[in-house]
Amino acid sequence: MAGESLLHSLRKKLIIGIAIGGLVYLLVVLYSGWSQLSTALASFPWALFPLLLALAFTNYVFRFLKWDFYLRTLTIPLPKKDSFIIFLSGLVMTISPGKIGELLKVVLLKQANRTPLSVSAPIVVAERLTDFVALVVISVAGLAVFTVQSSTIAVLVIAAVCLGGFVLLVGNRRVCLWAIGLAERSKRLRPLAHRLHAAYDSIYRLVRIGPLAVATFYSALAWLCECLGFWITLRAFTAEPRLLAACFIYAVGTIMGVVSPGGLGVTEGSMLGLLQSATIMGAARLAKGAAAAATLIIRMATLWFAVLVGAAVLLLFQGRFGDAAQELDQELVKEH
Repeated sequence: MAGESLLHSLRKKLIIGIAIGGLVYLLVVLYSGWSQLSTALASFPWALFPLLLALAFTNYVFRFLKWDFYLRTLTIPLPKKDSFIIFLSGLVMTISPGKIGELLKVVLLKQANRTPLSVSAPIVVAERLTDFVALVVISVAGLAVFTVQSSTIAVLVIAAVCLGGFVLLVGNRRVCLWAIGLAERSKRLRPLAHRLHAAYDSIYRLVRIGPLAVATFYSALAWLCECLGFWITLRAFTAEPRLLAACFIYAVGTIMGVVSPGGLGVTEGSMLGLLQSATIMGAARLAKGAAAAATLIIRMATLWFAVLVGAAVLLLFQGRFGDAAQELDQELVKEH
């Protein structure tokens, strides 16, 4: 069955992400010490964990609203139910290496209504763009209540400059169409240039001020849900942690984690360091064991919960996706 081949294909690719995650968490245990970590985990009121999952799922709902808003902006017809299924299915590849996580949703969309990937793929670019804008805004809000190291500020400035430069470049239709026109004059690049033209038409419509503002608003609400979950987690380990500090740590950790699949390793390391910083946490700073426990708990409730939700939805509705496995493999070959 085609759906089974898709699930089988994704399982193989997930192994790499799971293996990386296992190594990362082994390093966290070694860093914090099993005794301290286990004591901290045992002290956590696990009755709160369903609340953390509910906040994480609310994050997915707001991000789905952004995804669906983008579909309507590009006039891509798709029933809300099918749109939600495709969006949630894409979460399964959150920890995947390479381009597969980005490609999965648009491949499933093509299976649903034959939308060309060149038209729909810019949605993924716009999603990541507005996620970063929202996370940078949340991080900057945290700067209002404490002083941080210049390296952290530099990361935020570089991220903001890159995002602003990208928006300005894409918004300059004359320059972009001129560059695509140059590519179309080359016999070797002409097939790619035609796809770029369709992709640019989509991305241009998505990053205009109106759509950009609406999508960024959805992103901010989404990430604030997980920041709130992180703050609730910290309250179990330290008295009166500052909400803005929790938002700052979670947002910066997520931004830095862009360099690895699902942020594995980088996000956990950033959170561990910042949670033990007196500059950020003040009197509420955590010891190694508590910092490691808080980090592992929030990652289970966000990253790994997303993978679980995506896998469950994909398993439940796998029969809808036709030849998605073959299509996905073909697109991955093109990327290389």
